[in-house]
Order: sequence, then C-alpha cells, then structure tokens
Amino acid sequence: MAPLSMHAPIGPSPRSNGMALILTISAATALVLSACEDPPVREWRPEDHGHAQLPPGEEGRTAPTADSVPVSAEEAEARATLALWNVTCATCHARDGRGGGPGLPPGAKVPDMTDAALNRGRTDEQLAAVIRDGKGMMPAFGPQLGAEGVTAMVAHVRKLSAPPAAAPAPAAPAPAPAKQDAPAP
Repeated sequence: MAPLSMHAPIGPSPRSNGMALILTISAATALVLSACEDPPVREWRPEDHGHAQLPPGEEGRTAPTADSVPVSAEEAEARATLALWNVTCATCHARDGRGGGPGLPPGAKVPDMTDAALNRGRTDEQLAAVIRDGKGMMPAFGPQLGAEGVTAMVAHVRKLSAPPAAAPAPAAPAPAPAKQDAPAP
C-alpha cells in the first residue's frame, strides 16, 4: 500500500467544484428567468376605456345595437371620435387631454390640449399636420386614421380647449305662499 502524500488534496477535487459552480449558476439563472414571465392576459373590461359597467347579473348581455339605442348623427360621431381619441391619443395625452397618459415615454413632454392659448396659436391645418405626420417623439397617425379621422381628432382637440358651456341660470324661486291671518277668537 502506498503511503499518502502530504500534497494530496483533501475534499472534493477542483473538477467537482467547477461542476457545482455551473449547477449553481444554472439554478440561479432558471430562477431569475422564471420570475420574468409575462403577466397573465386579461379580457378587456368596459372601464378600461371609460365605458359604464353593466349592472350585476347582466355581464353576458350583448352590446346594444343601433336599432336598440337611437342616437343622433352628431351623438354617434361624438362617441366615435371619443373612442378614437381614447384608443389612439389618450395613451400619451390622457383622456382629458392634459398629458401624462399611461403610455407616455419617460421624459417625454406633451402639450396640454386643454390650454386654449396654446391651441389658439395653431391653425387646424397645423394640428392636422402634427397628427397626420407626427412631430418629435409623436408618431404619424395619418396612415391609421385617414383624412376623416385626422379631421375628427382636430375637432376633438378644439373641443378640449373650448371654454366649458355656461350652466343654465337657476330657475326663479317660487313665490312664497301668502300668509293667512289667524281667525279672530
């Protein structure tokens, strides 16, 4: 039997240390990657775009048809324009037009579309050109919207900066009932 050398390694060999290191790195990488999964996809909900919630028990109800809810042509156009704004523009400009929408890139600045002074300084054609062709970080929406959609968005921007309509004057108070004298004793 050969005597043990004083220079023989004690414990695991360097080769097995390298394997342990590889296994540890692999396990850590798998753990990190498993935490990076996409969040579960959920269905669109009416409140995602400012639509009213259906009452409890009516969740399966279908959307009203044009025949079931009559609206004027102006109302239909206003609804379509607002939906187009919410889908196309509100991501950056917010639903109210003040900016700071949920998709606004970090550090990006968008004008406050409710600022009447800002919009007075721009012609409809200038607004249409920005919407159609883009400007700065804003992409061109002309191909998506078409001429009619661009015109509708210009009108919506003008509406956002219009002064609020004056509230109707309150009705005059009803005259006080005449006092009746108490009967004499």
